[in-house]
Amino acid sequence: MPDYLGRPVVYSNQTFRKRVYFMHPGYREYMKRVLRIALEDLHADLIHFDNTSMQAQPQIFMHPLAVHDLRAYLERRYTPEQRTLRFGFPQVEHMEPPTLERPLGAIDDPLFEEFADFRCEQLAAYYGEVESYIKISQLLRGGVQQVRVVLRALALRLLAEGVTAPQVAHTVPLTPKAIRHIAHRYNRNGLGRVLYEKQRPGAQPALDDSQKQRIVARVCSQPPEGRTRWTIRLIVEEAIKRKLVRAVGRETIRILLQSHELKPWREKNVVRGGVKQGIHPKDGRRAGRL
Repeated sequence: MPDYLGRPVVYSNQTFRKRVYFMHPGYREYMKRVLRIALEDLHADLIHFDNTSMQAQPQIFMHPLAVHDLRAYLERRYTPEQRTLRFGFPQVEHMEPPTLERPLGAIDDPLFEEFADFRCEQLAAYYGEVESYIKISQLLRGGVQQVRVVLRALALRLLAEGVTAPQVAHTVPLTPKAIRHIAHRYNRNGLGRVLYEKQRPGAQPALDDSQKQRIVARVCSQPPEGRTRWTIRLIVEEAIKRKLVRAVGRETIRILLQSHELKPWREKNVVRGGVKQGIHPKDGRRAGRL
């Protein structure tokens, strides 16, 4: 089979091979279907890609889509002014992938340098995509996962196989908009960040340790004059009145008391100031002094 320049493709003594531009959408979808068979039907625990560097041979990048991708790469990487300085002119549409008609020594041609970098980046992007697809498939085959993780993984795998967002929405209970958002997050942040939520910082505690200690100490003392016992409402009022805190809610106080196993509305749980030490006699009468 001839390559994209019309030359025969020879591998050892084989002449039936064909060079494929691996970033072609059709080829990528085909490879993912092959991988899915290997993972789901054959339960392969090892997938080996042979001769990976040969996929980045310059002849492969003579494919029309590869030429388009190279120009897009140069347009993304450099401003028109920078392209003029580097290549002598700014128009990317006049740039063609360099051929290997001359002996290859030190790479001093600017376009050839960029061509080499472009081929490496494309190959890395392809295998990064393949790796993500394999990890998604393994996750879906594995143990228990959160529902949202499974839904995102399913959406990503279907998108990787060429299914459109509206079509994915018929299979996965997500809206097309949510599916597109998942795809954008994957392209921007990678697989791990899109599947799993980033741990969110918890809310600031309503009371710091010093405030908690002062409130507990106040509750363990006598209630204000005219009151026989503490209530949660009274504790809130006193904490603010005595400037132990600027503001506090009754639920915060309730949780604080609960954490210290305090029930100040029951007198026996409150340490009273000035109580004399003593023992109760057997007849249950008032304790005498020690």
